[in-house]
Amino acid sequence: MKFNVDFGKKLIEYLDPLADISIIEDNWCWKEFGDNFNYLKPKVMKYFEHIKNKDIVFAIYNLVKYCNFNREWAEKIISNCKIGDASYIAFIMVKYCNSDRKWAEEIILRCNIGNPAWSAYLMYENCGSSREWAEDVITRFKNKKSKKAAYMLLICSRSRRIDRR
Repeated sequence: MKFNVDFGKKLIEYLDPLADISIIEDNWCWKEFGDNFNYLKPKVMKYFEHIKNKDIVFAIYNLVKYCNFNREWAEKIISNCKIGDASYIAFIMVKYCNSDRKWAEEIILRCNIGNPAWSAYLMYENCGSSREWAEDVITRFKNKKSKKAAYMLLICSRSRRIDRR
């Protein structure tokens, strides 16, 4: 779920019918939303907690990254999402928002949608997850995306062996 003018205006009107939505500009993203409507944070949290049929994981990440929302709250929401690529969002939560690596590994292991194999490779390459763990995740998926992740894992492990000589 990306922030755009239409979504921003509808969300703010829904959460605070008296808010001045005329200040929302075409180039707004989540950061500008947070800067100008921070007082709506509790209502925004409740709003996203109740969404069950939309892909909200990217929006949740952006609320943490750009609007200073609580990381633990976001992790709880992401852990329960059934739509969207929660595996990738778990990875970027570790990389950019200081989420715990073990939490993300659990999310990636449980994911049946998105691209958990690629997320496992990214966790290995960027966040200190073990190669064995990444291989285990990658072998659970038999599709084109997992082949790419397996190939990258192989290339990275070979280059590391060469670098150590």
